[in-house]
Amino acid sequence: MDERRHQGGRQSRARLSGHASHRHGGEVAPWPVEAGTGRNLAFYEQNDFGPYKSYHVVGRHTEFFGAYWHDDDFGMGRYSSRDDKLGKKAWIWGLSRQGMIWEKLLTDADGQYVEVQSGRLFNQAAESSTLTPFKHRGFEPHSADIWTEYWFPVKGTGGFVDAHPRGVLNVILPGSARPGASPGRRP
Repeated sequence: MDERRHQGGRQSRARLSGHASHRHGGEVAPWPVEAGTGRNLAFYEQNDFGPYKSYHVVGRHTEFFGAYWHDDDFGMGRYSSRDDKLGKKAWIWGLSRQGMIWEKLLTDADGQYVEVQSGRLFNQAAESSTLTPFKHRGFEPHSADIWTEYWFPVKGTGGFVDAHPRGVLNVILPGSARPGASPGRRP
């Protein structure tokens, strides 16, 4: 899995399109709003319960995802053909006491962080896993695998709803904050 890390914080939001998330243990749950609690799990600060969180998001075929830190008005995006890189995931150690223990053990002075990950396979379940419907064959030794993906910064847009290597787009309904765009480089 390729991964990018950034310190979590108030108003950071994972931008993973879909309506369900598949967890490491095989559980499937609604995404981004948790049933029964109303927590919007796409927002970092609403993950303040239980241990680590691992969200493999499904239900909408997109070629982009990322994260946006609204307080700082910046973020990051990732773009790749869905056929090239199917997996899209957000990982959080957890903001409860159970998760915060890792802050002192595994991070520097910047505190907790979010890992935004992409992968050739949908998730990281082993072929022998009985808890997930997604089974993967292994990669053969001495073989090659080629794909293209773009990771890029996003700044000054107030978030984003779509992304491409040439830029990102944010659309905000009338009466809300201004819409924004962040041009990218020509691939």
